[in-house]
Amino acid sequence: MPTDSNHNVTPIFDGRFCVFKQTCPVSLQIKMKDTDWTSDIYHPEIHILMNEQLLDRSEYERLLPYLIPYGYKSLPSPFPYDDVARILSLFPAAESIFEFHGQRRPTCLRCAVVGNGGILKGSSRGMEIDDHHMVFRVNNALRRGHETDVGNRTTHYFFFDRSLRDLEKRDVPRDKGIKYVFVPCERDDYLYIKRVVRGLEPKLHARAADVRILHPDFIRYVQRIWMGLPQISPYFRPSTGSLMLFTALHAGCDSVQVYGMGYQPKYSLYYFDNEYRAHNISTSVHDLSKEISLVKLLHEAEIIDWYQRLT
Repeated sequence: MPTDSNHNVTPIFDGRFCVFKQTCPVSLQIKMKDTDWTSDIYHPEIHILMNEQLLDRSEYERLLPYLIPYGYKSLPSPFPYDDVARILSLFPAAESIFEFHGQRRPTCLRCAVVGNGGILKGSSRGMEIDDHHMVFRVNNALRRGHETDVGNRTTHYFFFDRSLRDLEKRDVPRDKGIKYVFVPCERDDYLYIKRVVRGLEPKLHARAADVRILHPDFIRYVQRIWMGLPQISPYFRPSTGSLMLFTALHAGCDSVQVYGMGYQPKYSLYYFDNEYRAHNISTSVHDLSKEISLVKLLHEAEIIDWYQRLT
């Protein structure tokens, strides 16, 4: 069992796991268990989502040493247990990001993970993306006017409050049955998602039943086990796009096609850019070089199918 390098007696996993039933004979879950470099670090049993039923005082104390988003430590003062519990009590005790609304789960669940990279502009991949059972989008996921290239369906939207800063209200995903997968990066983000479900945010109103909150353990697991990176500062974390991808790899998708991730100088930074924007993957917040190398390795191992548009 992996351990946290900074807290040798504190496990990343605590034994209270959620494991989905495997039905697809060619699932990426099988490939990840059988591939040498992933088999030792792949833990499908880890809790992806956090909810009130998983939080008691002992669990809070276990997570308290870790800065948000990896736990509940907040600067300059801790995030109080009662405040965390009250906010989590608003949301369903869900174990999965998926709901099939009485329909039978597909034997092999196909998921499209769609980033916002400029390689999608002029790609004509929209119909292909929309043809997946599940379509994940992230942050400034503008579809209006770009449907031919990026599609129009969204089943899961990964975001935090700053994600909506550049989106007009009419462009925030509101598809029927959509699940909003929330990535709390700061203490105020928990207060933000509470306002969202209480109808107090101008751009997004969502039913609490449609919101899922990523578990601090899962974010820390991606950062330290998959990326092999320490927590450098309170704001250093995996990108929301990489968390979207790793959620797809752990939540029960049997195949994952990745679009609009990675950087190519031939194309602008984002597909919705009106003018060319150069890439700069140096950042104090994310290790994007490491994230891209992981996508490349997963593609080479045929665990994911990464659309690269090399020509």
